[in-house]
Amino acid sequence: MLYNIDLPYPNQVTIDIINRIVKNHKEEHFTNDTIKNRNLGKNRKYELEKYYSNYNLTSVNCYIDDELSLECSKQYGDFFKSSDVGYSIVTLDNYSPHKGNSYLLPHVDRGRTASINLLLECGGDNVITTLYEQISIPEHYTTREELPAQYALPENLTEVCSSRLNLSEWTLFSTRNFHSVSNLESSRIILSITFWTEEFSSILKKYDSLLIKN
Repeated sequence: MLYNIDLPYPNQVTIDIINRIVKNHKEEHFTNDTIKNRNLGKNRKYELEKYYSNYNLTSVNCYIDDELSLECSKQYGDFFKSSDVGYSIVTLDNYSPHKGNSYLLPHVDRGRTASINLLLECGGDNVITTLYEQISIPEHYTTREELPAQYALPENLTEVCSSRLNLSEWTLFSTRNFHSVSNLESSRIILSITFWTEEFSSILKKYDSLLIKN
């Protein structure tokens, strides 16, 4: 499930830092080769490349920045008094728009249990985030030294919910659930608050006062 969270918008100092990170990111050059650069194993790599050969794949990058972490800790530290929390900028990019909208594969994130994301740039008018039913994840995928993500084929997953997330709203979800992003037209920029090890059920209980209940 996706949960809306009541947190303040980043202050101007944080926004300036984010703009610097995003500017540097956009000035660099990336390939749109998110599968071939992953050490997925020959059989799994072949299976994914075969299935996704008709897709324009989204390029994903994550930036952990000391200035960003310091400023976010000042602004949000009172909400999350835990060494288990980190801050980063996540970028999703469609580097081949001539091929149509791009697709971020269903995946579970490396080395984190949950994330609270603030959408700063949508990347299109109809970008859809989809969560799938949680399945068993090998324990070693909870360590930061392992793969950036583990991928799965959509037909092997059960969809839980799909949503077009709103700009400037905080959203909490379990990154141990497979999730995907589709219909990306350009670039999607996210400020992410990461929980590295705490179980999602514990996060929901601990920060129940921050949940926006409809």
